[in-house]
Amino acid sequence: MKHSRNYSPKERKADSLWRRFNRKDQKLFWQQYEVLLKTNQRKPKVGPTRPENTNKSPKSSAQTQAYAPGQRVFKPTFFAYLIGTFGVVVFAAITIFFVRLFLQDDIAGGPSDFTQSLIALYLAITTGYVAFALRLNVFKIDKKYFYVCKPFLFLQFRRKWDNIQAVIIEKDLTGENQGWVSMSLSVLTHRQKLIKYKYQLSDTTHKKFKQHLESKIQDVRIRTKIFPQIHHTEHY
Repeated sequence: MKHSRNYSPKERKADSLWRRFNRKDQKLFWQQYEVLLKTNQRKPKVGPTRPENTNKSPKSSAQTQAYAPGQRVFKPTFFAYLIGTFGVVVFAAITIFFVRLFLQDDIAGGPSDFTQSLIALYLAITTGYVAFALRLNVFKIDKKYFYVCKPFLFLQFRRKWDNIQAVIIEKDLTGENQGWVSMSLSVLTHRQKLIKYKYQLSDTTHKKFKQHLESKIQDVRIRTKIFPQIHHTEHY
């Protein structure tokens, strides 16, 4: 048995309580004993807190990239874009000119023949601009869709790869003697619907575009039109 001088203060206090234990007044004893037990409980040690990781993971590519993941964009040649930009500037200048004319008092006062002629002329110019802008196409490819964009009209069309049977890229040489050669891209759907677009990619861009097309569909045709209704098809 330990000597009292080796007891801790709390142990001596517990021993003193037990010495005063009285069966007739047990309630007071147990209240005091519970208080002693609670004060004797050690607080759990708190381990060192881990430093917060300030190096946050970088954002996913879907948030940081300008285009959707896996999307490829194929633009026309710089010359085609230059002509398109010139057409936009000319159309904007003509629009401003006609607006200023319409706002003049002598024209806005009534529906004169001159005003009607100006309206008809502007509608004809607008139709010409739309037809011109429709010829410039930007092609996009991703996992699900094939896109055709009209940048100067802010239009975009898309079609699922599952709905495309073949893509036909054709070079038209029928006007070569007159000094012009044109190219087109046609999309053939499984319902045998053929949609044709102007094609103005450079040779380098064309090769990359063709490779991506072949990774999406099996039937990619490169054709050369030499005479009307006669085609020479190159199989790759």
